[in-house]
Amino acid sequence: MLKIRYDNLAYDKGVASVATPGQWSFANVTISTADKVFGAGAALCGNNYDSIITKTFPVNLIGTGDFTAELRFKWTDYTIPTAFIDIKSGNFTTLIGTDNGLPEIAVNGTGVIQGTATTLQDGGWHALALVRHLGVDKFYVDGVLQGTGMADTNDYSSGFTVNIGSTNDGSEAAPPASLADEFRLSNTARYLTNYTPAVAAFTVDANTLSLVHFDSAITTFIDAGHN
Repeated sequence: MLKIRYDNLAYDKGVASVATPGQWSFANVTISTADKVFGAGAALCGNNYDSIITKTFPVNLIGTGDFTAELRFKWTDYTIPTAFIDIKSGNFTTLIGTDNGLPEIAVNGTGVIQGTATTLQDGGWHALALVRHLGVDKFYVDGVLQGTGMADTNDYSSGFTVNIGSTNDGSEAAPPASLADEFRLSNTARYLTNYTPAVAAFTVDANTLSLVHFDSAITTFIDAGHN
């Protein structure tokens, strides 16, 4: 039995669970203590392309404003379409993933911009950041801007769901034995130009909406954010 901890309250969850506001839900995910970026652990995906890490957020957190969603990841197969982070509300969706071994961003399932970071295919850990600033999405791999940016006026005022390692419908799930670590969602554009990825675990600040270290010795996921 895994547990999720949120704001110092523990919730027992089964192997699979439904996302509710204030909780991270997951299925077919365990904690790896042997392979991680920072701290004591990372999220280790299962073997059947059906791992889920998801959370539903309440209303009026980002609206049409700036935000940053970032993650450390180590994927075992970049040759198939895979979603790293999928933010969805109704018909609105902003997704960053990979296709044919290259990173890409898609807004509402139509517009797509593909990057050129072939280093994703090296089997190592990488830093990914999706940044919306003044209605334009940009994405970075290991601190380097990919592509030119894409218009994104999606309004997430009514609440939204964040999926790590899969699309909202599960159609593009993490390959077996892939890992994720150090997810942070912020209500600000943290990176406007190329940057150096953090060399230590993030800490909560006034702009942190959610922070997950996947750090909790096998049985607990901790959301250190505010929502």
